[in-house]
Amino acid sequence: MRRYDVVCIGRACVDEILVVDSFPAEDTKAPLRERLTEGGGQASTAACLAAHLGGRVAFLGVLGEDAPGRFARQRMARFGVDLGPCPRPRGRTPVAFCLASRATGSRTIVYEPSAEPLTERDVPPSLIPEASVILVDPQAEHLLPYLAPLCRQAGTLVVADAEHARPGWERTWGLVDVLAAGSSFLAEAFPGLSPVAALERLGTAARGLCLATLGPDGALAWIDGKPRRFPAPRVEVRDTTGAGDAFHGALALALARGVAVPAAIGWAVRVASLCCRGLGGRSFPGLDEARPFPWEPR
Repeated sequence: MRRYDVVCIGRACVDEILVVDSFPAEDTKAPLRERLTEGGGQASTAACLAAHLGGRVAFLGVLGEDAPGRFARQRMARFGVDLGPCPRPRGRTPVAFCLASRATGSRTIVYEPSAEPLTERDVPPSLIPEASVILVDPQAEHLLPYLAPLCRQAGTLVVADAEHARPGWERTWGLVDVLAAGSSFLAEAFPGLSPVAALERLGTAARGLCLATLGPDGALAWIDGKPRRFPAPRVEVRDTTGAGDAFHGALALALARGVAVPAAIGWAVRVASLCCRGLGGRSFPGLDEARPFPWEPR
């Protein structure tokens, strides 16, 4: 029994969710209909989702000793996330402004980049064997050449939330066991190809299992040499902020509990879809809604 099901490494911030009737045109005005301040960040939100669904979860990331940093820590603690692995506070905690459209349920985000990068010294090697799964977001991509060999040695699975394919991505994202790419990653890595063709190419360039999140179209995975689609259930969409992060948190938790890959992906798609019904990235479904959990006997 390891101490943690999942350790999420990467970004934490504060989200300011701003709701408008529809996205305004440039150089115009629009009334603000709702406003919500919530914790944000890919790894942070994934950690909260996994802990909310009963996982033993820790977060490791850089936060400042400022009001946004204290708020972000309070929100993670509220969901039961262990912040013990975090380094001492430093720098300034970033804030993201998420504009959500009532008309479409989609969102546009303007964010402050994290001022203080994670370093290898922030991730003690002793933490790795304590986790069944390490989930890494783009904020920690540069650490993968250091983390991946340690995880393989410890028998810890590495799951990646890969948002963008920058030049040389094979030397970072290509090292992980489960590469969960966004549609933007596929378009950047293999421009002009269909998602299926791009995912096939990704599977030959990366070391591990490859899949892609496709928003309302669910997810697509390359399994046993062929594509497999995982459609998203229909829900009444209010705000898609954090849906991808919820997917990664649910996927990591299911894999940590020993769930087979197809069942883990299908469940993660369903959980992420249910998160779109509320406002903000922490509008998680209730435990009864998330059931049946794929690791529980039926």
